[in-house]
Amino acid sequence: MTSNIKSVLLALGASFVAFQAGAQTYSNQSFLNGSGYGELGGGRFTSFGQTFELGETKRLDDWTFYPLAGSAGNVKLLISRWDSQRVVGPVIYESAPIHYAGPYYGQLKFSSINTILADSSYIAFLSVSGVDSPLTDMSVQATTSSNGGLNGRFFYSSTFNPQLPDASNNVWHGDSSYASLGFTAKFSPVSAVDEPNPFALLMLGLSAVGYVMRKKSVG
Repeated sequence: MTSNIKSVLLALGASFVAFQAGAQTYSNQSFLNGSGYGELGGGRFTSFGQTFELGETKRLDDWTFYPLAGSAGNVKLLISRWDSQRVVGPVIYESAPIHYAGPYYGQLKFSSINTILADSSYIAFLSVSGVDSPLTDMSVQATTSSNGGLNGRFFYSSTFNPQLPDASNNVWHGDSSYASLGFTAKFSPVSAVDEPNPFALLMLGLSAVGYVMRKKSVG
């Protein structure tokens, strides 16, 4: 293998390692003990959410909530800015609905969110509002012991469209029984000029190396 090829591989490897080292995961999953807050869907509550605060700009990659029980059906994840007890501004991210098979435990993982969030307060919430074939009577695991390293708490809504701000703060409500929903959130750093995906760079580099090696073999 030539020195040029070695240099390419070393540079790609360094980029990949640096990217991985900058990734951050926040979670309170280890504090969950089989208790939670119930009746998401089925006519009582339309949305369960966890607020959180960021002290710097980050890219949100994945978000996971942990069901306790519930009937099978669909649910979506939304991310919005948060102001004390209500959402503010338009929705920042809305997933396609995903399916919960039920009836017990499992996880609701929303991957490839790839949304940049600035220094501010937010709410990540599950919602059945406007979802076809929604899940019913879901309980989501919750805890009073940890907010997962992101300053925030649990809120719920019975409003058909919880995205609508409400001056009287009656759209969202907290519950002192459970400080936080169980969640795992994965973030990655954001540079001043957003860099190319290191996974794509790695594959491109390996393809180039393969091409060079085949050409040398034929020659």
